[in-house]
Amino acid sequence: PDGMKVLFECADTKGEVAAFGALVSYVGASQHPSLQSIAIDVLGSVCAAAPQSQTWLVEGLPLCEGLTIAAASSSRDVCKATLEFCSLLANGEAFKATAKKVGLEAQLRLIVEREPPPPPAAAVPKNSLTGVLSAAFSGISPALGRGPIQREPTLGELAAAVLRRLQATAMPSTSASCPPPPTGALQDLEALLNSPCKTW
Repeated sequence: PDGMKVLFECADTKGEVAAFGALVSYVGASQHPSLQSIAIDVLGSVCAAAPQSQTWLVEGLPLCEGLTIAAASSSRDVCKATLEFCSLLANGEAFKATAKKVGLEAQLRLIVEREPPPPPAAAVPKNSLTGVLSAAFSGISPALGRGPIQREPTLGELAAAVLRRLQATAMPSTSASCPPPPTGALQDLEALLNSPCKTW
C-alpha cells in the first residue's frame, strides 16, 4: 500500500524514530483506545510485511513498554489486538528478552489467570445416544452449514499461546533426535511388517 511505502521511505531517509516513533507512542495511549487499535494494526502490518523491522522496533523504540500498557487495557478489542501482535513478535529473541524486562510477560500471565482456558470437553461414549448424535451433528454449524463448528479463542488462550512461544527454545537438530536403527527382535518385527507375504 502507498501509506506503507511512505513509512518505509521516511524510515530510510529520516530514521526509524521519525517514521514510527509517533505510532509506537500511541500503542501505550490508554486514554485513547481507538488510537491504540489503529497504531497496533499499522505496526502489525509493518512487521508482517517486513519481518526485519521487528528487531529495530523492539530494540530502538519503546514498543514493548507500550504493549505492556495495551495488554492491561479494559478494552477487549485493544487487548485482543495486542495479543495478536505479540504473537507475531514472539519468535524474536529481542522481543523475548525485552518482554520479560519491561513486565509484558508478567502481564500476559495475569491475563491467563483472569481468563483461564476452558477445560476440555468431557469424553462421551460413542455407542451412547449422546455420542451418536454428537458424531452425526459435529460437522454441522448452527446455521446448518457444513464444516466443523469453531469458536474464537479467549484472551486467556491467546495470552497462553504467546507465553508458550516466549518460553520456547531452539529445537534439537533432527540428526540428534533420530532413534537408533532397530536391532534384534525389533529388526525381525520390522522385516515381518514390510514383508510382501503378510496376510493382513
